[in-house]
Amino acid sequence: MKARWSILTRKMDFNIELIPTVIYASFVLHNFCESRSCSLDEGAVKAQVRQNEIEEEMHKNVPDPIYSSTTG
Repeated sequence: MKARWSILTRKMDFNIELIPTVIYASFVLHNFCESRSCSLDEGAVKAQVRQNEIEEEMHKNVPDPIYSSTTG
């Protein structure tokens, strides 16, 4: 879905109450496209997957040493 709807790949700077509507709309549109056999460009999908891997590597979710402790 992220390859088809790039809005799902980035920070949504909307009112918090609008975000579920955006996500729901993405699901509805995705299902509509799937029911109509709309295909995605394979190259675009691979590029999106690679971009997601790069961004995840750059922004790893690691504990903050100031606010976390490894001692009991």
